[in-house]
Amino acid sequence: MNNQFLCTKNRIIRLAGLVVVLLLLTDNTFSQGKKELDKVIKDRGQQIHILISERKSTQSLIDELKRQEWGVLEVLKVLNENIKTNLIRLNSIVVEIETLEEDIQLTSNKIEGLTIQIEEDKKSLHEQLFALFYLRKVKKMTLFLAVNSFKDYFRNKQLLQRNTELDALTINRLSENLAELELEVEYQKAQKAKLVELRQSREEQKKLLAFERQQQFTYLHHIRQDRSLRVKYLRAVQVELEKLNDAIHSLEIKKENEKKTKRFRGLYRYKYSLPSPVKGKLVHRFGRKSSRFYTLAKRGVLVETLESQKVNSILQGKVVWSGPFHGYRNLIILDHGKGSLSVYGNLDEVFVIVDDVVDQSVPLGTVAFNEQEEKYLFYFETRYNKRAVNPEQWLKKPTWN
Repeated sequence: MNNQFLCTKNRIIRLAGLVVVLLLLTDNTFSQGKKELDKVIKDRGQQIHILISERKSTQSLIDELKRQEWGVLEVLKVLNENIKTNLIRLNSIVVEIETLEEDIQLTSNKIEGLTIQIEEDKKSLHEQLFALFYLRKVKKMTLFLAVNSFKDYFRNKQLLQRNTELDALTINRLSENLAELELEVEYQKAQKAKLVELRQSREEQKKLLAFERQQQFTYLHHIRQDRSLRVKYLRAVQVELEKLNDAIHSLEIKKENEKKTKRFRGLYRYKYSLPSPVKGKLVHRFGRKSSRFYTLAKRGVLVETLESQKVNSILQGKVVWSGPFHGYRNLIILDHGKGSLSVYGNLDEVFVIVDDVVDQSVPLGTVAFNEQEEKYLFYFETRYNKRAVNPEQWLKKPTWN
């Protein structure tokens, strides 16, 4: 009897020591995990500071670029004014060229008219010279021959005087036309020389205008390219910064969840005090073998609910399973610490994911429709020290009765 007592005592001591070692290992693991999390958070914080400083430097470069753009904009304004002035000059030169070409055409027409008039006067004078020669011959032939000859003489004399008067007018007109023709020819030469100068000036003005437009295009291209590169780089820095902020936020949540998990006290302290996960009608009690739902719900209870009934957590816990599970549609398992678990089955939608730490009475999902029973059935199970226990012993007043 004493030996049996001693053996039992030794076993209890060994089990107690094993529990203490497990607790120490758990604490050490948690402390090591906490240190690693702190280190990662610190590293991410340093990376964020680096990115923030890089963003500031990039922003300062963009501001400097904007200040430089003001100078470039002034240059562009000057170029624009020069282009406008050159366009005005070019248009005026084109108008002058057109006007001068019209004047040259008029001068050419005038020269052509003078040339025709001069040719006609020359022809007329040439005919009059032949007439004078003829009258002189007649004079010699008819002088003192008879009385009738005197009549012919006086008649020829009158014709000669009249032709001589006509010759003087024609000669005067011819000389005037020749002088005017010479002046018009000189004027036309000056016009043509001026036309050549205007055409050269027009070509130079076109080249200057094309050069200034090319300069304007080059300035604008450089401004747009530099601005695009700076903005693109700043966006990339901003994206990296947001990623790091998200990572740090996730790590901080994870750290906070670890702290909450450490404070979990399990279900043992909450007998007959926790709220029900759903409202409805109990169709299968825990451990009732005579129920036709025993195969499906032998470790828990089955509750018939209304359509789209929300399922709430009974106690603060960490999600260790969230997703499909054979026979239970979607299943959620919460770890409440100290070997305590709560299981929520036959769910349609789920609102949480694995590693989430949820508070008490937080919605976890909605009850699914069971096609075989044609009802909305919710499965609920509690475990303590890895054993399924009656869920009703933890609930204050089950609202499914």
